[in-house]
Amino acid sequence: KTNNVVLISNSGYMDLSNPIDNLMMGVLSAISQYDNNIRTERSRRGKLEKVKQGFYHGGPPPFGYEIKNKKLVINKKESKYVEMMYQLYSQGKTVKYIRKQLSKNNVITRRGNLLWSLGSIEKILKNSIYTGTYIYHDKSTNVSVEVSCPIIIDKQTWEYVNKRRTKRGQRKHI
Repeated sequence: KTNNVVLISNSGYMDLSNPIDNLMMGVLSAISQYDNNIRTERSRRGKLEKVKQGFYHGGPPPFGYEIKNKKLVINKKESKYVEMMYQLYSQGKTVKYIRKQLSKNNVITRRGNLLWSLGSIEKILKNSIYTGTYIYHDKSTNVSVEVSCPIIIDKQTWEYVNKRRTKRGQRKHI
């Protein structure tokens, strides 16, 4: 409109400096925005329904899992290292020690790095998905769904590791 552009469509010319054409363009724009909003809402609801049926919500799966038929399944190669991390930590080993063991075994991160960050290991140790369930939260509707998945770490081990992690974190902040 500012540059006196004329829009050419299937129905002919639209001169945006003309009030009627400008009104028509505004109406078409509003309808298009409404249509996009409806499509987004339907897509979000469809995703939530799929998650309720046990399908993975999307994005890269956590280390130790892979996606087959849109569901999480155990990645045998990676899951043994997840088990190793939990086992070492529950034996009193540090995250730095676990990182050395991963490096020693040439375990590669999901991003293809040989060097694991301490934060990545911590994230694996605190992720409850390894116990066989995770919570998917839809921000728009504020609905949370508990989803089942294969178990890599038993709940007792996970709870022990996370109590230990919490205690260590509290000691660091004293």
